Amino acid sequence: QNNLVRISDSAQSTVIASGFNGPAHLVVSERDEVFVSEFGANFSGNGSRVIKIDADGTRSTYVSGNGLLDVIGLALDKEGNLYVGNWNSGRIYKCTGPQTFSLLADLPGRVNQIAFMSGYIYAACSDGRIYRVHQDGRTTILAGGIASGRVDGSLSAARFPQPNSIAFSLNGSVMYINDAPSGALRAISLIHDSHADGLSDANETAAGTRGTQGERGCPQRRAIQCRRWVCVGACQSNRSHRPLHPRPALVCV
Repeated sequence: QNNLVRISDSAQSTVIASGFNGPAHLVVSERDEVFVSEFGANFSGNGSRVIKIDADGTRSTYVSGNGLLDVIGLALDKEGNLYVGNWNSGRIYKCTGPQTFSLLADLPGRVNQIAFMSGYIYAACSDGRIYRVHQDGRTTILAGGIASGRVDGSLSAARFPQPNSIAFSLNGSVMYINDAPSGALRAISLIHDSHADGLSDANETAAGTRGTQGERGCPQRRAIQCRRWVCVGACQSNRSHRPLHPRPALVCV
């Protein structure tokens, strides 16, 4: 339908914008600006724009072309910079203003939805890995590997058959991963300390067994456990860990 829909707390839906070329993902800024990525209608993959809708309803093309194609992933940092991911090529761009963007990272696999937390961009790739992208463009592997199957445990042992999308709990202590093809909801628990980059230097653990610090050459490998959460229709989990958002929900349909 190529619409942007607002869903109220009472489950009432209202179309607030239409006419998109296959809307795929959206993020909302602290100024209530809505950014919508366009993948391409009917899964065509020819979308190459990010549309911005201001709080007053003004609509404009924020970035387009110049390498953007089959755009899905969007993330905002605290300074208002927008990160945009190409699905097929795995490229992630940093946008500092309208039509002002440059290539930040080129990941080795298709990239769906991305997320920003504690100074890093996180992306799930079709190669079965979860990547952390630094502000200077360096990339490190947070979890996963090329082995097939779905495996829980330490970050070095965990396997994701088809990691698709990423989101964080409000305090950043839990990363959620939509792991296709069966739609499993996976979670990586993170321990935080007072450092600006967020995560503490805790060893990896799996089922109470201590792992090794700094595996895979990443000096900031700090998440302690990856596990599958029970999902039957809706995810059953500790309520305090559910991602919450104070605004009415916005969805692309």
